[in-house]
Amino acid sequence: MKPLSLLLAVASDPAGTLQAAVRRYPSDAPPPHCELSRFIPLPASARWARGLTPGRSCPRALDGAWLMASVLSPIFSLSCLLRPQSEPQPEPALFTSAT
Repeated sequence: MKPLSLLLAVASDPAGTLQAAVRRYPSDAPPPHCELSRFIPLPASARWARGLTPGRSCPRALDGAWLMASVLSPIFSLSCLLRPQSEPQPEPALFTSAT
């Protein structure tokens, strides 16, 4: 039997946006679906995005490991891009960039 891989992610909600949405979530509503998957930035193809960088695509600074986290329900949905920290931080925070 193949061993299972485990990915543990801890994300903070300093603005309290997600926590506020969960608190208002009706108790009789179906539970939200959650997904965490790898994300690879691709060259921008939209006309409005072409002028954002000299190379007319995603900047090289976006290279590296990215994750996309999604929470979806009939009541609300949330998606964000997360990037693991490159250097240890004094306080426990696993992600430095989110949009």
